[in-house]
Amino acid sequence: MTEHRALVIFGATSPIGARLAALAAAAGYRTYAVVRPGSDALAAENAGATILRADALDADALAESLAAVPVGALFVSVLGGKPGGDGRVDWEGNRNAIDAAHARGAAHFLLLTTVGAGDSRSALPPPVLAILGSLAEKKTLAEAHLKASGLTWTILRPGHLQAGEPTGRAVLVDDPRTLGAVQRADVATLMLRCLEHAACRNRTFAVTDLDAVRSSHPVEPVTLD
Repeated sequence: MTEHRALVIFGATSPIGARLAALAAAAGYRTYAVVRPGSDALAAENAGATILRADALDADALAESLAAVPVGALFVSVLGGKPGGDGRVDWEGNRNAIDAAHARGAAHFLLLTTVGAGDSRSALPPPVLAILGSLAEKKTLAEAHLKASGLTWTILRPGHLQAGEPTGRAVLVDDPRTLGAVQRADVATLMLRCLEHAACRNRTFAVTDLDAVRSSHPVEPVTLD
Protein backbone atom coordinates (compact mmCIF):
# COMPACT_ATOMS: atom_id res chain seq x y z
CA MET A 1 0.00 0.00 0.00
CA THR A 2 1.51 3.34 -1.04
CA GLU A 3 -0.78 5.75 0.75
CA HIS A 4 1.26 8.17 2.84
CA ARG A 5 4.51 6.33 2.16
CA ALA A 6 7.38 8.78 2.07
CA LEU A 7 9.55 9.38 -1.01
CA VAL A 8 12.54 11.72 -1.06
CA ILE A 9 13.77 13.05 -4.42
CA PHE A 10 17.21 14.60 -4.86
CA GLY A 11 17.33 16.72 -8.01
CA ALA A 12 13.60 17.36 -8.04
CA THR A 13 13.96 20.57 -10.09
CA SER A 14 15.03 18.52 -13.12
CA PRO A 15 12.36 17.47 -15.64
CA ILE A 16 12.59 13.83 -14.53
CA GLY A 17 12.56 14.74 -10.85
CA ALA A 18 9.55 17.02 -11.18
CA ARG A 19 7.69 14.41 -13.22
CA LEU A 20 8.45 11.74 -10.65
CA ALA A 21 7.20 14.02 -7.86
CA ALA A 22 3.88 14.45 -9.66
CA LEU A 23 3.51 10.72 -10.38
CA ALA A 24 4.36 9.79 -6.80
CA ALA A 25 1.92 12.28 -5.33
CA ALA A 26 -0.83 10.95 -7.60
CA ALA A 27 0.00 7.42 -6.41
CA GLY A 28 -0.45 8.41 -2.77
CA TYR A 29 3.13 9.02 -1.71
CA ARG A 30 4.11 11.80 0.65
CA THR A 31 6.91 13.37 -1.36
CA TYR A 32 9.89 15.46 -0.29
CA ALA A 33 11.93 17.40 -2.85
CA VAL A 34 15.50 18.27 -1.89
CA VAL A 35 16.55 21.32 -3.89
CA ARG A 36 19.37 23.84 -3.74
CA PRO A 37 18.75 27.10 -1.88
CA GLY A 38 17.53 29.73 -4.31
CA SER A 39 16.58 27.31 -7.08
CA ASP A 40 13.12 27.27 -8.66
CA ALA A 41 11.15 24.45 -7.01
CA LEU A 42 7.73 25.54 -8.28
CA ALA A 43 7.12 22.41 -10.38
CA ALA A 44 7.83 20.07 -7.48
CA GLU A 45 5.84 22.27 -5.11
CA ASN A 46 2.87 22.29 -7.50
CA ALA A 47 3.11 18.49 -7.56
CA GLY A 48 2.48 18.49 -3.83
CA ALA A 49 6.03 17.89 -2.65
CA THR A 50 7.38 19.29 0.59
CA ILE A 51 10.42 21.39 -0.33
CA LEU A 52 13.64 20.79 1.61
CA ARG A 53 16.40 23.30 0.88
CA ALA A 54 19.97 21.98 0.84
CA ASP A 55 22.97 21.84 -1.48
CA ALA A 56 23.88 18.22 -2.19
CA LEU A 57 27.56 19.20 -2.07
CA ASP A 58 27.15 20.25 1.58
CA ALA A 59 26.93 16.95 3.46
CA ASP A 60 26.03 18.51 6.81
CA ALA A 61 23.27 20.69 5.38
CA LEU A 62 21.91 17.75 3.42
CA ALA A 63 21.70 15.53 6.48
CA GLU A 64 20.08 18.33 8.48
CA SER A 65 17.44 18.91 5.80
CA LEU A 66 16.26 15.30 6.11
CA ALA A 67 15.35 15.61 9.78
CA ALA A 68 11.68 16.00 8.83
CA VAL A 69 11.66 12.85 6.68
CA PRO A 70 10.22 9.69 8.27
CA VAL A 71 12.65 6.87 8.96
CA GLY A 72 12.28 4.14 6.36
CA ALA A 73 11.45 6.43 3.44
CA LEU A 74 12.27 5.62 -0.16
CA PHE A 75 14.97 7.73 -1.80
CA VAL A 76 15.66 8.65 -5.41
CA SER A 77 18.53 10.66 -6.87
CA VAL A 78 18.47 12.19 -10.33
CA LEU A 79 21.38 14.48 -9.48
CA GLY A 80 23.70 15.09 -12.39
CA GLY A 81 25.72 17.73 -14.16
CA LYS A 82 26.14 18.53 -17.82
CA PRO A 83 28.84 17.18 -20.13
CA GLY A 84 31.91 19.34 -19.81
CA GLY A 85 31.20 20.15 -16.16
CA ASP A 86 33.38 19.15 -13.23
CA GLY A 87 31.16 16.21 -12.31
CA ARG A 88 31.11 17.08 -8.63
CA VAL A 89 27.37 16.63 -8.25
CA ASP A 90 27.52 13.33 -10.15
CA TRP A 91 29.98 11.90 -7.64
CA GLU A 92 30.16 14.02 -4.48
CA GLY A 93 26.52 15.11 -4.57
CA ASN A 94 25.27 11.56 -5.04
CA ARG A 95 27.69 10.25 -2.43
CA ASN A 96 26.34 12.74 0.09
CA ALA A 97 22.76 11.87 -0.84
CA ILE A 98 23.43 8.15 -0.39
CA ASP A 99 25.15 8.68 2.96
CA ALA A 100 22.35 10.94 4.21
CA ALA A 101 19.73 8.41 3.13
CA HIS A 102 21.59 5.63 4.92
CA ALA A 103 21.79 7.69 8.09
CA ARG A 104 18.04 8.30 7.85
CA GLY A 105 17.28 4.58 7.64
CA ALA A 106 16.21 4.55 3.99
CA ALA A 107 14.21 1.53 2.89
CA HIS A 108 15.50 1.75 -0.68
CA PHE A 109 17.65 4.03 -2.85
CA LEU A 110 17.18 4.39 -6.59
CA LEU A 111 20.00 6.09 -8.48
CA LEU A 112 19.69 7.43 -12.02
CA THR A 113 23.01 7.46 -13.88
CA THR A 114 23.68 6.94 -17.59
CA VAL A 115 24.66 4.43 -20.22
CA GLY A 116 28.45 4.57 -20.17
CA ALA A 117 28.74 4.16 -16.41
CA GLY A 118 30.16 1.01 -14.86
CA ASP A 119 30.08 -2.06 -17.10
CA SER A 120 28.08 -0.22 -19.78
CA ARG A 121 31.04 1.84 -21.02
CA SER A 122 31.37 -0.30 -24.15
CA ALA A 123 27.77 0.58 -25.14
CA LEU A 124 28.80 4.11 -26.11
CA PRO A 125 30.24 4.82 -29.58
CA PRO A 126 33.73 6.38 -29.38
CA PRO A 127 32.54 9.92 -30.32
CA VAL A 128 29.92 9.84 -27.56
CA LEU A 129 32.36 8.33 -25.08
CA ALA A 130 34.74 11.22 -25.78
CA ILE A 131 32.01 13.62 -24.62
CA LEU A 132 30.46 11.64 -21.78
CA GLY A 133 33.44 9.59 -20.60
CA SER A 134 34.50 11.84 -17.73
CA LEU A 135 30.92 12.31 -16.56
CA ALA A 136 30.30 8.56 -16.75
CA GLU A 137 33.38 7.94 -14.61
CA LYS A 138 31.94 10.16 -11.85
CA LYS A 139 28.62 8.34 -12.06
CA THR A 140 30.50 5.03 -11.89
CA LEU A 141 31.94 6.12 -8.54
CA ALA A 142 28.43 6.94 -7.31
CA GLU A 143 27.13 3.54 -8.43
CA ALA A 144 29.93 1.75 -6.59
CA HIS A 145 29.33 3.80 -3.45
CA LEU A 146 25.64 2.92 -3.47
CA LYS A 147 26.34 -0.79 -3.91
CA ALA A 148 28.76 -0.70 -0.96
CA SER A 149 26.48 1.41 1.26
CA GLY A 150 24.46 -1.40 2.80
CA LEU A 151 21.26 0.04 1.37
CA THR A 152 18.84 -1.84 -0.85
CA TRP A 153 19.34 -0.23 -4.23
CA THR A 154 18.36 0.06 -7.89
CA ILE A 155 20.42 1.72 -10.62
CA LEU A 156 18.86 2.92 -13.90
CA ARG A 157 20.99 3.90 -16.88
CA PRO A 158 19.05 5.67 -19.63
CA GLY A 159 20.64 6.49 -22.95
CA HIS A 160 19.83 9.68 -24.85
CA LEU A 161 17.16 11.57 -22.89
CA GLN A 162 14.43 13.30 -24.88
CA ALA A 163 11.86 15.92 -23.91
CA GLY A 164 8.77 14.73 -25.78
CA GLU A 165 5.52 13.21 -24.62
CA PRO A 166 5.63 9.75 -22.98
CA THR A 167 5.31 6.85 -25.39
CA GLY A 168 4.69 4.06 -22.91
CA ARG A 169 7.27 2.01 -24.82
CA ALA A 170 10.21 2.46 -22.46
CA VAL A 171 11.65 -0.72 -20.98
CA LEU A 172 14.24 -1.97 -18.52
CA VAL A 173 17.02 -4.17 -19.92
CA ASP A 174 19.58 -6.23 -18.02
CA ASP A 175 22.17 -6.25 -20.80
CA PRO A 176 24.66 -3.39 -20.13
CA ARG A 177 25.46 -3.16 -23.86
CA THR A 178 22.01 -1.70 -24.51
CA LEU A 179 21.85 1.81 -25.95
CA GLY A 180 18.84 3.82 -27.08
CA ALA A 181 16.86 7.00 -26.68
CA VAL A 182 14.02 7.46 -24.20
CA GLN A 183 11.60 10.17 -23.11
CA ARG A 184 12.27 11.68 -19.69
CA ALA A 185 8.60 11.24 -18.80
CA ASP A 186 8.84 7.50 -19.45
CA VAL A 187 11.97 7.26 -17.31
CA ALA A 188 10.08 8.81 -14.39
CA THR A 189 7.30 6.24 -14.81
CA LEU A 190 9.78 3.36 -14.75
CA MET A 191 11.48 4.81 -11.69
CA LEU A 192 8.24 4.72 -9.73
CA ARG A 193 7.51 1.19 -10.92
CA CYS A 194 10.96 0.05 -9.78
CA LEU A 195 10.38 1.49 -6.32
CA GLU A 196 7.26 -0.66 -6.05
CA HIS A 197 8.66 -3.94 -7.40
CA ALA A 198 10.88 -6.30 -5.42
CA ALA A 199 12.25 -7.62 -8.73
CA CYS A 200 14.20 -4.37 -9.13
CA ARG A 201 16.06 -4.62 -5.84
CA ASN A 202 19.84 -4.72 -6.05
CA ARG A 203 19.82 -4.67 -9.85
CA THR A 204 21.14 -2.37 -12.56
CA PHE A 205 19.15 -1.74 -15.74
CA ALA A 206 19.65 0.05 -19.01
CA VAL A 207 16.59 2.09 -20.05
CA THR A 208 15.49 2.57 -23.65
CA ASP A 209 12.40 3.09 -25.76
CA LEU A 210 11.72 -0.05 -27.79
CA ASP A 211 11.24 2.13 -30.88
CA ALA A 212 14.54 3.96 -30.39
CA VAL A 213 17.04 1.18 -29.74
CA ARG A 214 20.49 1.88 -31.16
CA SER A 215 22.12 -1.43 -30.24
CA SER A 216 23.00 -4.07 -32.81
CA HIS A 217 22.11 -6.99 -30.53
CA PRO A 218 18.60 -8.13 -29.56
CA VAL A 219 16.99 -6.26 -26.66
CA GLU A 220 15.11 -8.37 -24.10
CA PRO A 221 12.89 -6.25 -21.82
CA VAL A 222 12.60 -7.15 -18.15
CA THR A 223 9.04 -8.02 -17.08
CA LEU A 224 8.00 -6.63 -13.70
CA ASP A 225 4.35 -7.74 -13.61
